[in-house]
Amino acid sequence: MSRYIRRVLDVRARELLDRPGLLGVVCTSRADGSPQANPVWFRRDGATIRIWTDEARRWVSNLQRTPRVAFSVHENSSPWASVSLRGQAGIDGSGPRDVLDEIRRISARYLPDNDIDAYIGAWPQTRSIVTIVPSAVFAAQAFEDPVADRRG
Repeated sequence: MSRYIRRVLDVRARELLDRPGLLGVVCTSRADGSPQANPVWFRRDGATIRIWTDEARRWVSNLQRTPRVAFSVHENSSPWASVSLRGQAGIDGSGPRDVLDEIRRISARYLPDNDIDAYIGAWPQTRSIVTIVPSAVFAAQAFEDPVADRRG
């Protein structure tokens, strides 16, 4: 295994994933095999990624058919750090109260505390949490060469 690909979230990956306000991008496979990428609100929960969504969205039906996903986050300024991971995803089967608590935790990364409940209330159909369990993780700084250890 490359020194750049890991099965766990190292400190660099955790720091970027925990930074408030950054959007994630989840990639799934459509029925015809073509990729679909969608920006999402998310939260790192230990070694997993939690995403607030609506089960009716196409990318969610894609992962219900084929649970393999890719997920990435990057900063928008120098040094352009990024995290990319591959893993398995599924709909969280928690009860409504647990799902609502998780939605609040995710929303707190993007909204001021006093705006969270009103924002969530405006999206009553959006009451699902997708959990990604990473199987491979790549964390990098700007233009870091991911194959440097394989070059002569």
